[in-house]
Amino acid sequence: MEQQRYPTIAEVRTIRPRGPWTTKSGSRLSVLVAHPLHETQDVHDDDGSPFAQTFVTATALFTYDAAECQRLPHDLRGIRMYLNDRMPMNGVGGMEFHRLRQEFVISMAGRVRWTSEDVYGATVTAVLTPGVGVFIPPWILHTYAVEEEGSALLVLCNTLYTMRSPDTYTMEEFREIQAQVRAAAPAPL
Repeated sequence: MEQQRYPTIAEVRTIRPRGPWTTKSGSRLSVLVAHPLHETQDVHDDDGSPFAQTFVTATALFTYDAAECQRLPHDLRGIRMYLNDRMPMNGVGGMEFHRLRQEFVISMAGRVRWTSEDVYGATVTAVLTPGVGVFIPPWILHTYAVEEEGSALLVLCNTLYTMRSPDTYTMEEFREIQAQVRAAAPAPL
């Protein structure tokens, strides 16, 4: 039987915005997420500097683990964007992981401390302030702590949502999987 490959903390990325630029209408435009279609795509700004973040390609966002898709009673593949706003000071959320979903989480207001953990026990923390975000692959436990009243997070992910077939699992379930993985094999280098 082939051993499951789990993403690691090395695949969690901090996202920084590009811009802002003044538009024709006089407003400000910032690019929050920009990913090429293919890894080999050479994407540069007008001044020649690279701007596409190639840690995940646009096509990879729509590549799903077939076994995980089969586990779910409904097809959840798709694209979804949602806003979590008016977050209360000292609120704690997340404390969950997804087996299928990949997420871009971007701060729209305030300050949120975001912690990610892989099944091997490695962790990384990022402070999300307006325009700054994180990319999270599946199988990464994520928890956030609100450090400023009224914070807001915008999320773009590659699964749809229904109450009957969520792809959200608890911290307790993560700890069980983590214990099994740690007992079976050492962490990757």
